[in-house]
Amino acid sequence: MKKTLLIAAALACSGMVKAEIYSCTSTYGAAIDNDSLVRDGLPTRTWIADTRRGLRVSGENIAASDYSGNCDVIARIENASTTICTKSDLSIFRVIKIEKRTTGEITFKASNLDIFNFSYTGFCTEI
Repeated sequence: MKKTLLIAAALACSGMVKAEIYSCTSTYGAAIDNDSLVRDGLPTRTWIADTRRGLRVSGENIAASDYSGNCDVIARIENASTTICTKSDLSIFRVIKIEKRTTGEITFKASNLDIFNFSYTGFCTEI
C-alpha cells in the first residue's frame, strides 16, 4: 500500500513540472563588426525557446521541429523569471536572454555570433 501511494505521489509531482515555452519576435536588429555598426534594422526574426527541448531559430536550414541547445531558468521570483538559452552549430554561437517581468511583459535580447555579431531585441509571448 505504501509503495502504491509513493508511486502515485511521484507520478503526480512529475506532471506538475512543465516546460516553459516562449515565442520571441524581434522589433530591432543590427549587425556589428569588431568596432563598427555594419547594418542597422535587420529583418524580423523569431525564436522559439523551450526549457525542455532547447532553442529553434527562424530562417535556419533545419526542419521546423528541430530544437537544439539548452535553456535554463536562472532566476525566478514570484511571477518573474529570467531564462537563458544557448545553441552552438559549427562556428555559430547563439544566445537569448528572456525576461518575464512581474507586469506580465516578456522581453528578450539575442545574439548570433558568427562573422558579425547579429544582435536583436523584442518581445515574447508564452505559449
